[in-house]
Amino acid sequence: MIKRRHSDPWWKEVRTKPERKWIVDKRITNDGGGMNGGIYLVRDAKTDKEYIEKRAKREDISSGFTVQEILILKFLSCPPHPNITPIVDHFVDTRNKKASIYLERANRGSLMDFIDARRESDKVLFNELDVWEWFIMLFDAMSYCHFGPHQGEEAEKDWNKTASRHQVRQHTGH
Repeated sequence: MIKRRHSDPWWKEVRTKPERKWIVDKRITNDGGGMNGGIYLVRDAKTDKEYIEKRAKREDISSGFTVQEILILKFLSCPPHPNITPIVDHFVDTRNKKASIYLERANRGSLMDFIDARRESDKVLFNELDVWEWFIMLFDAMSYCHFGPHQGEEAEKDWNKTASRHQVRQHTGH
């Protein structure tokens, strides 16, 4: 794996063709919101490893949103964060109005898979520990997005992660 730094220009470069050869296995979703011209399960032709392809809508390519999304994902993928899905390839063909972002495939499945598995088991759908764990993971990822990999003194402060329901209610007035 190449060691990259944010001071290098690599993360500002946007390719006009994908770096790898991709094989589409199946469409996962139809067009939707937020740079979603369709989501596909794809495989790297060389390694046969599965990834996710997010195709851009034409209007997102024209507006520059797709390039902005790629640059943000490249920046956040170096170094990678355990709670942020890294980008592995991309391309933007402005002439033909086609673009895709290729992402690591989450190895634990989708949130819907998790919910369905919980429904079929005898376990409670979600318990308080699950919710707190997800909240901390989300907070950690948001902190990484805000401060970057070198978070500095402000982000190094210890945060009290042992909040109780009573403290949350008291703080919010509920």
